Amino acid sequence: MKYLITIIVLAFSINANAQSFKDLLNRKKDQIVQKAKNKVENKIDNKIDNTIDKGLDGIDGAVSGKKSKKKRNSENNNETEASGSDSSETPNYSESAAISSDEMVIASNVKCQDGSDLLEELIRGKNGVMSVSIDLDKGKIYVSIDNNSDKDLKEDILKIITDKGFSANGKQPKTKSTLCK
Repeated sequence: MKYLITIIVLAFSINANAQSFKDLLNRKKDQIVQKAKNKVENKIDNKIDNTIDKGLDGIDGAVSGKKSKKKRNSENNNETEASGSDSSETPNYSESAAISSDEMVIASNVKCQDGSDLLEELIRGKNGVMSVSIDLDKGKIYVSIDNNSDKDLKEDILKIITDKGFSANGKQPKTKSTLCK
């Protein structure tokens, strides 16, 4: 009987130690998983921050380019008024022309959020594109590109837009988009 009681006590003791060991392993596993999650979240946060910074840099470039365009328009209007010409005649700056060497403004007929989201994703995926924003109300697509990018990047961007069924700077698509109805 003594042996039986000893074996039972020993079995309970081993079971308790095994359960403690299992709990310890689970806690260690949870700690490792949490560290990995934190590491991934930090990498994602850094990537998002870098992307936002690039986008803001592109927007800053676009805004400073727009300001200089407005300033040129204002100066030309002042010169026209000084010469006695009709002040309603303003120089014809093409809105589809690049604002600066790294900014494009593309006139388009995209009018829905689905079409906007698709175009933003496709254009942003091109190597050399720093940022993309679409103003649905104005029908304008603003693309900031790296100065060192492929020389055909601007044409590639226009082709992406027309291939998806939208107009791009007067170029009409072969087929109309089914996204925006």
